Parts: sequence; structure tokens; C-alpha cells
Amino acid sequence: MLDAYLKNGELFLREMGIEEITPGGVINENYLLPVSEMTNGAPVDSEQDAISVLRAFKFELPKSDNKVKIHQSLTKSKKGVCSLCGQKKEIVSNKSFIFPFERKIDSIVSDNGRLHFCIEHAFKLYSAMAYLYTVPVGGSTLRFFFDAPPERDLKRFKKTFKDDFWMENFKVTAETRDGKKRYSISAKLALSRYHPNEAFFAVLHEFVKFLKNRRMLKETVEVGRTVRAYLVYGSGQIYKERTIEGTTLERLIGSLIEFRKRGRRRTGGKTAPRKEGLRCGALLRDA
Repeated sequence: MLDAYLKNGELFLREMGIEEITPGGVINENYLLPVSEMTNGAPVDSEQDAISVLRAFKFELPKSDNKVKIHQSLTKSKKGVCSLCGQKKEIVSNKSFIFPFERKIDSIVSDNGRLHFCIEHAFKLYSAMAYLYTVPVGGSTLRFFFDAPPERDLKRFKKTFKDDFWMENFKVTAETRDGKKRYSISAKLALSRYHPNEAFFAVLHEFVKFLKNRRMLKETVEVGRTVRAYLVYGSGQIYKERTIEGTTLERLIGSLIEFRKRGRRRTGGKTAPRKEGLRCGALLRDA
């Protein structure tokens, strides 16, 4: 998962035209960009705005904003060994906004035993939040992102999923109160999303409808055969993860396509794909 997440960060930085990472220049000027990209372009004008976004997206942060130092966490370093490249360099400690899928069990692992990254890899991992997708699930969240062995397929799938579909169906609203921005997130998903599997199925359901309406279904399914989805859900120091291979994604999408071809059972004018939901839920459980 670490390498796949890193690839998303590297892709985002290349698309932003950022090749060389320097603490005094590139990071200073661009460290708010991944946060803004994750919100689909909501205004993020300061570190305090970025902290508010991270809280809205349920990142595990200290309770006090004064203890969250995003820029400092990416630039204030010490000598050590990078957990990713294994080289002796200037390193920073992992934080939830750098690589959010590490969980430290306080009673077992000391801070020295956590992941540490050189400044270059820390900023690349941090930048991967630009292509991290979040769906509220009850009192928790579902997070997912994509990877594909050929980067060209990842870029093509990302363009369709994020730049077109997600931009239209996922909204972040900013409201200023007492001089401080507050952010709220919402996703236009017609189906139940109280369990992570249901949430991901709901996302795919809306994605298929989106592709069908724009006559982009066939080409996207062909690209999606190599795409892998990483799902992470939970909260605090307890979370679960699963990887859904491209073949399973293709079967899930194929099930939804067949369902639409056979016609939909309607109740009060709304689609109610219960049998298909159970079938796709079984595919997710078997993934």
C-alpha cells in the first residue's frame, strides 16, 4: 500500500510541474496544494484552513490546533534513515497527513519505532492525499485510492474518475465563522452507505451511471482492468483495509452494467437495486 500511495503523490506533483523537492522553495510554495486538490478546489489559503480541512476529512489529529504543524512536520528534520528508501538523510516523523494508514499502538510502539521519511518521500506521500477519496460512513469514513501497474492507465482512470465524476458528485463547502473557515463534505450517493462495502458499491453504482450517460463506459472498463482499488476504513488506532484487484472491479462494474440492461425495479420513482446490491456485496466480501 505504501508504494501505491506514493505513486499517487508522485503523479500529482508531476502534473503540477514539480520535479525537484526543496524544503525552502517547493514545499513552502506548494504544501497547501494537495489539501486543496483533495477538496476538489475548495479555498485553502492558510495552514489553519488546511487543518480545518483535515479535521472535516477525519484525519487523526491532536485535539488542539496548536499541536498540528503541517509545514513544520514536512521540513523540520533530523539525521536518520528513511523507512521508504533506506538511505541516511534528513528525515521527518510520519504524521496522519503524510501517510495516514499507519496506526501507532501507544502501549507497544514508541515514537522512535514509527515510520520516518526523508523530506522528498515525506512530501511525495503527503501529496498523495490529492488523489485520496473520502466518503462519510456513519461515525467513521471510507477512504480509497487507485493504482495501476502502467502509470498511463492510472492517469487515464484518474482523469475520468476524479476530474470528471468525483468533481461532479463530491462537494466540499467552506463557511467562515468567527474569522475561521469551517468545511463540510458531502457525496451524492443514492444508495445506503452505512458500511464501507455499501459505500464503495454506492460509489461504483453512481460511477457506472455517470459513464453510461456520457458514453464513456466501454473505454473506462477497458482501462479499469489493470486498476487496483485500496480501501481503508475505521477510526482511531483501529482500522481495516482491503485491496480490490482490477478483475474484481471489472466484475463489479459488469454486474451493474448487466443490471441496467435488464431494467430496474422502481419504488416511488427511485431505483432499488437490492438483489444486485447483494450480488455486488458478495463480490466485495470475496475480494
